[in-house]
Formats: sequence, C-alpha cells, structure tokens
Amino acid sequence: MTRFIVDPLCNHGWRLGPSCHLMTDGTDAELVAFAGRIGLKPAWIQNPGTCNTHFDLTASKRTQAVRAGAEEVDRHGLVELLNKKRGGRAP
Repeated sequence: MTRFIVDPLCNHGWRLGPSCHLMTDGTDAELVAFAGRIGLKPAWIQNPGTCNTHFDLTASKRTQAVRAGAEEVDRHGLVELLNKKRGGRAP
C-alpha cells in the first residue's frame, strides 16, 4: 500500500507561515492524486521525477493531509523514506 507522509512544520520564512512537505513512497501520479484530494494543484509539485518529489504544505493543508490519511513522521521518518526512494543509498 502506498504511504503518504508529512514531516513536522518548520518556519522557513515562507510568507504563508510554517510549512512542511507531503511525500510518498509511491509514484508521482499517486502523490498528485492524493494532493488533489486536499485541494492542491498538480502544478505545485516540487522536484517531480526525483526521489525528493513533494508538495509544500501550510499548517492548514498539513491538517487536511493527515485527516485524508497521511502519516505524521519526524525527521528520521523523512530520511527513512528518502533513503528507501534512493534504493537504500544514503544522501
């Protein structure tokens, strides 16, 4: 089963406030479909076709993503997902 994750909110100085990433261990198409269910546009995808494909989320969109089934992970969970997508290779 495809897994969708959101990492912790962090303040990067984005004008919309603290943000996080929505990522998946699945395909870009699955990520775009999930993102669409919470109102994100496909054009907003970041780094498509790479192991770092993601959407940036505001705090309110993060809440919606979790309600839609995304798993909350810490930084270690994010690194675990990225390593899996890289084929087990560390960055």
